[in-house]
Amino acid sequence: MPSIRKVFMFVSVLGLLCLGCYTVPYVVFASMMVDSMPVGKAQGEAWLLGTPQPVYENGISAGSGLSPSCGKGNPLGCASSLQVWDGEQVPNAGFSMVPDFICKKLVDSGGITDVFGSERTGCNGPCKRHSGTDFGTNGKEVPAYTPIGGLVTWADWDPQWYFGQFVAIESNGYQVIFAHLSRIDVYKGEQVHAGDQIGLTGNTGNSTGTHLHFEARVWNGTRWVPVDPLDPAFRFPGQFEYCPWRTLPPKK
Repeated sequence: MPSIRKVFMFVSVLGLLCLGCYTVPYVVFASMMVDSMPVGKAQGEAWLLGTPQPVYENGISAGSGLSPSCGKGNPLGCASSLQVWDGEQVPNAGFSMVPDFICKKLVDSGGITDVFGSERTGCNGPCKRHSGTDFGTNGKEVPAYTPIGGLVTWADWDPQWYFGQFVAIESNGYQVIFAHLSRIDVYKGEQVHAGDQIGLTGNTGNSTGTHLHFEARVWNGTRWVPVDPLDPAFRFPGQFEYCPWRTLPPKK
C-alpha cells in the first residue's frame, strides 16, 4: 500500500494542476480585456451587460428639425431635434486658427457602421440617441485621422470610462472627438493639422468591438453640442464643399 506521504503528495500535485487549468485561461482572458474593463460598480454592470451610453439630464433639444441656416454661418442650425447624448464635456479653450480641413476617410480600413441619431435601448428610462458616427475597422486596430486642424484639449482616458481612451480637438468654435482608441499619438496642448494621425482605433470604454466613435460638436456658449457631420449642409471651418464620408475610399 502507498504511504500516506505519497498519497498526500499525489493529491497536492493533482490539486495544483487543476488550479492551473482555471488560472491560466483566466489570466489570458484578463490580459486581453484589461483595456476595456471598467472601474466601479455602475461601470462594471454596463460593461457586463453591454448597455449603451448612459442617459444624462443635459441632453440637447434644438427645435424641430434642421434650421434653414445650417451651414450658412450658424453651425448650431445643424443641431438635430433628436435627444442625443452630450456627455464627456471637455472645457472650451477658445482656440482659433486659420481654418484647416481635409476630406479624407477617418480610418485606414472599414467603413461607417452606425450614424448620428440612431436609437439606443436598455436605459433606465428613455435613452438619448447616438451622438456620433461609428467607423468599424473589421476588428483591426488601424490609424485614425483628424479632418480638421486645431488644439488638442484632451488626450487621455475618460474619467467616466464610457469613451475609453479618447482625443478631443477644437478650433474656431468647433470640436471633434475620437473615442475608444487603443493608442493615442498626440498630447494635450499640441497643435495638429488636418489629416494628422491621432491614434489607433480600439475597443476601450463602453464599446462592443474595435471601431472609431467620431463626433463633431459646436460651442453654443455654454456647452459643446453634437451635430451630424454627414448632414449635407454641415461644414467644418475651411470646408467649402460636402465631404462624402460614406463613400470615401480608405487608404490603400
